[in-house]
Formats: sequence, C-alpha cells, structure tokens
Amino acid sequence: MNSDKIPITSVQKGFNGLTRFHLHRKSIAVGPLLMDGAHACADTIREACRIRIPKDEPAYDAIKTLCATELEQQGVGNFADVNNGKREALLLIPYGAWIERTTDVANILAAHTERESVKFASPLLKDIIGSCQCVVSGVAIEIEPRIPPLSAFGSDADAAHRIFMSATVTDDAFRVKGLQLRPETILQPLPYAKECKRLPESA
Repeated sequence: MNSDKIPITSVQKGFNGLTRFHLHRKSIAVGPLLMDGAHACADTIREACRIRIPKDEPAYDAIKTLCATELEQQGVGNFADVNNGKREALLLIPYGAWIERTTDVANILAAHTERESVKFASPLLKDIIGSCQCVVSGVAIEIEPRIPPLSAFGSDADAAHRIFMSATVTDDAFRVKGLQLRPETILQPLPYAKECKRLPESA
C-alpha cells in the first residue's frame, strides 16, 4: 500500500468473500495486477463464488425442504434418489420457485454464516441470491451465480492495469465469461515477439 513492495499471493487469497483486499467500495486500490495461469485462476474464482453445503449440515435439509414440491415434480424417482443420498442424483431448483424463495434462502444462509461451507462465499452472494442457480444432489446443495460477481473484487475490477498470462489457453471464451474481459481485449493480445512466428500469407 506504500508502493515500496510488490505483493505476490495466491488467487484463493485475493478472490473470496473474506479477502484481505476487501470488497466493493472498501477494496484496496491496486495499480497493475498480474495474474499468471489465468485459465486455472478463472476456475478457482468460480469455485470461490459458490456455496456448497454438504448433506450433513442443517442448511441442506432446510433448503431442500423449502423447495421439495418443485423438486419432486421433476421426477419422484430422482427425488427419492436425492433423499437416499445418491451422489449421481441431481435436481435443479426451477427458476420460478427459486425466485419466490430467495428471501427464505437468504435467511437460511444468514443463520449459518459461521460454517466453512457458507462463510467464504456468503458475502459475495447474499445480495444476489436471485441471480444464482441451485442444484440439489444426494450429497450436497450448490448455489452458484450464473456469472461470477467479479465487480465485487474492486482490487481486480478497478486495477489501473490488468495483465493475464497463460500458456495453456485453447479457448478464449473463459476470459470473457470467467474473467469478464471485453471481447476487444481478446482480439488485441500482448504477444511476446520472440515467441511469435508469422504465419505464411496463404495460411
């Protein structure tokens, strides 16, 4: 913060609901930010924005019971498999039912914010529950936003410069959806001249 050192840290430290870089308007101002291994980082950030509640925690039964009717309507057999703890049994809470119960879900999560399964992602999701989707399986409930709320991480979103490095990129889509870069940024990358070879004109 005194501009006399460069901090090097893991993506897990920088991107979670309890990050030491803080969230929203309290975020620490950052000049240039360099993210190495950007493809893997995007996956890690997505996981950090997900609440995963194991079956043995009270919030699991509370949320499943809250939406039991809509879950069972999708298939009584599959719902029975969920109730019997089968890992492969998966049911998505329908959008309409989820929207109607966002306040109830928020209250359930608020009552369990000290649990490891909830506390690290709760600050990111508690005000955007309606923009999330919820999948119920026989072993856990997962609540995840359709698009990671990266704007909450002001140290990243408002950095003066952001540099993303990756040696394993095969698809740039993750940079737009996972890291929320503008398409024009993807079309104008910063290449390392000594590593780049010009293709023949006929290519």
